[in-house]
Amino acid sequence: MVLISARDPFSRRLSPRAYRLIDPLFQPHPYLDGLYDSMEDALRDAICWVEGLDPHALNPAIGLEVSTASGDWRTILQPAQLLCPLPLAV
Repeated sequence: MVLISARDPFSRRLSPRAYRLIDPLFQPHPYLDGLYDSMEDALRDAICWVEGLDPHALNPAIGLEVSTASGDWRTILQPAQLLCPLPLAV
């Protein structure tokens, strides 16, 4: 049996990470303000939201942060316009 102390730096790796979407000011995104279990889930939600916007609206900048073991947030994707597939021509 292996006991891991709370002071053990390797124990921090056991805590699950959370992801959140941010706006251009590096604040939680006003419309996509939630926590995600994975980077893929967060980006999928952001892309679906952007695709639902008016086609003539500006594509807003969206970034991504991940939670740290100390409870802070680290930016892993700078806010930028997401490139979404274009709708099929009718």
